[in-house]
Amino acid sequence: KMAALEGHFDSAQLKWLESDLKKLKKGAPVFLFCHHGIGTAESQVDNAEDLLRIIAPHNIAAMFFADGKKEQQWKVNGIQCFVSRGLDAGNYQIVEAGPRDIRVLSARLDDAGMPPSLVATVPRGTAARLRVAFGWDDPNIPLLARRQFLVELQNEKGPIEDNGMKAEYAIDSGSPRPMIPDERVLPDERRRRGTRFMARFETKGLGIGNHILKIRMAAPDGVAFEREETFTVELLTGQPKQAWSFHAGEAIQSSAVIDATTVFVASLDGRVYALETKEGKKRWSSTKCGPIVTPPVVDSGTVYVASTDHFLYAFDSQSGAMKWKFDSTAPLFATPAVAGGTVCIGANKKVFGVDAATGKQRWELNDGSFFRSGVAASSDVFYLAGSDSSLYALDAANGSARWKSNPIGDKGGSVQSDDTGLAASPTVGLGRVYSCSKDGRICAINARTGDVEWLVNLSPGGESTRCLSQVYADGKIYAAGAGPKGGIYALDARTGSLMWKCSTGYENSGSPIAADNGVLAVTSIRGMLSLIDAATGKVNAQYSLAPGHCFSAPALAGKLAVATSTNGMATAIALP
Repeated sequence: KMAALEGHFDSAQLKWLESDLKKLKKGAPVFLFCHHGIGTAESQVDNAEDLLRIIAPHNIAAMFFADGKKEQQWKVNGIQCFVSRGLDAGNYQIVEAGPRDIRVLSARLDDAGMPPSLVATVPRGTAARLRVAFGWDDPNIPLLARRQFLVELQNEKGPIEDNGMKAEYAIDSGSPRPMIPDERVLPDERRRRGTRFMARFETKGLGIGNHILKIRMAAPDGVAFEREETFTVELLTGQPKQAWSFHAGEAIQSSAVIDATTVFVASLDGRVYALETKEGKKRWSSTKCGPIVTPPVVDSGTVYVASTDHFLYAFDSQSGAMKWKFDSTAPLFATPAVAGGTVCIGANKKVFGVDAATGKQRWELNDGSFFRSGVAASSDVFYLAGSDSSLYALDAANGSARWKSNPIGDKGGSVQSDDTGLAASPTVGLGRVYSCSKDGRICAINARTGDVEWLVNLSPGGESTRCLSQVYADGKIYAAGAGPKGGIYALDARTGSLMWKCSTGYENSGSPIAADNGVLAVTSIRGMLSLIDAATGKVNAQYSLAPGHCFSAPALAGKLAVATSTNGMATAIALP
């Protein structure tokens, strides 16, 4: 549900678009349709800049976006953009392509007999698109205290001349600052005057990590051209800093896993990658599976991973060789667990127990639930949550149900609503199973009997009525709430009493929390990694990752945190 609110263009989409546009006759007008809007302050697409750079050489006559609360119209890099309120509100748009121009009209389903109203007229013209050229005027080193850069407005033939141009820049969500014309122009470069600007800024006071430099160049007629660039700020000591980064073939939605000297990462490109913990160098990558949206599980020299191509895979952790694969007959969106020589995976209305050594099915449980959360395991029992918000305790040897509990109450249907169901994978600790619900409740269930020992509603003390995930460590349950302030809660695992709460200041991702050695590592949707003292709730440090959405918890081991993102990167951050 949360992932649907945040947009991303994956590399396959962008490669397809780039290839398709190159096949068109030069100057042919093109309409582009996307769900999420781009080119506005509220843009929810984490790599819109990648799209804009691909379409820049082409005659994109207009872009149309969905999911609008009201009809809107704007321009980005000279391209007309439109949003309609949508069919669910009774609105739709009509596009009439004429020989000289294109008319965009708005209509309503309930306006029977009324002619559509004209929204805009867009020329079919084939004038060369302009773009903002960019360059750092200094080495791109994170430790620099001062940064300087240049921008220039160009078309496909090179720089243009326009003495009426103005330029400004902003850092992240800060206020725009003016740029000044670059006077360092040689006589034979006079054509650059009026469209080449420079600026410098101090890095002191900026947060540690990656920042977005937003450039805007505007002509006297109001037509603006924009560009974004990323830069990094770090300190020598006392703050987190990047140790290494690895780019997979596609976006990464799931958490990385650290196992001794190896980091394992699974990507939407259908591969598992084994990376050196120290330097991030690739040791191996697996054979290609279907897209993987859940973390790998490492146990006794084997890496287990579930794929949306129906299969549960087992790979040798040292070589990456595939040991076996098991067909669940349905796409897998859950994380497996291992106990007693059995691998357990939840699927569509079924739970499977698979022999860890051979991949042969040991048992099968048929149930009305859909399983998309991860499995938790003790020595001989598996615990998992279904779409009906029931928690199951299954015998690892034969799959028989030791108990089934619905700790947050039956709403009278087989599937809970998006607002009340269990939100995350269960957690095991102190002889209890813990889970949280989307309406802000967290519960502890006796692992032996299935009885509810305590149920706490975090909503009265938090900024949101949603709870995203929880993790157990050192006698505490740490829970993350949804909302713009990034609420984190610590509860006594025995009693459920609130011990502390804090705010990261950033909206938490879908499964944000990892705990190790007295430290909590939390990620936000927009890529802020926060390091919190697990005893006190004090936010000790934060590091802004490269632009991209984070939907998973960081992997945490000792002085290293590895975070993943839809930008396809696994990034290792060395903790202070």
